[in-house]
Amino acid sequence: VEEFVVLVTRLKGQFTNSLRVKELILSFIDEIGVDPREYIFDVPRIRVVPNYDYLHAGVSYAYKPHRDTWYGSVDCQINTWMPVHTIRPDQTMMINAGYFDVPVKNTSSEWSLNDWINNQRHKAKDNLKEEVRVHPVPLEAINTASEVRIAGNTGEMLIFSGSHLHGTVANHTEQTRFSVDFRLMHLDDLKHKRGAINVDSACPDVGAGFKDYFHAHDFSNFQGIEA
Repeated sequence: VEEFVVLVTRLKGQFTNSLRVKELILSFIDEIGVDPREYIFDVPRIRVVPNYDYLHAGVSYAYKPHRDTWYGSVDCQINTWMPVHTIRPDQTMMINAGYFDVPVKNTSSEWSLNDWINNQRHKAKDNLKEEVRVHPVPLEAINTASEVRIAGNTGEMLIFSGSHLHGTVANHTEQTRFSVDFRLMHLDDLKHKRGAINVDSACPDVGAGFKDYFHAHDFSNFQGIEA
């Protein structure tokens, strides 16, 4: 596990900070026919999810059901998610669409994005057996009746609101799941505070992650919306 964590930590850093993945995001925006000057994106992530009993913390944290807004994301955030290799329903992520406009009691009001960025995120490599870093999590049982698990093929993409309740499906197979995700925000939506309805998110420092956002057309750092 220790060697696995070292390799995955290196992979994640090289992937997230590479110019090539930014170029691919720009190509995606061009391909769907919208103006990249109107969009910003959050740095892309590669997720590596091995067998749950091997590792489900730190660099391979199995996310509990959550909305990205609990983690300080904005209401207009558009999520993308795609498997690197073809996967099965028991290796994917879930979206629980029935909760889109139904509140869930959660700990987002006690969670700080600033603290996560400055003090917690880099400690992933130290969590080898259990996740000791604090995450915003549900405080009530989640009804799985409306849970959807889409098992995509290589490079197929899910696009959904960051306000959807979603999470990691525990991988009990022998195949490690690799997936890539990035998040898009339309500048006008951000400026005019348009987006999904906020039914239960109370993160106190929404927008603290803007330092990780880039303008899609030239990869310059996003400096925030002028009043």
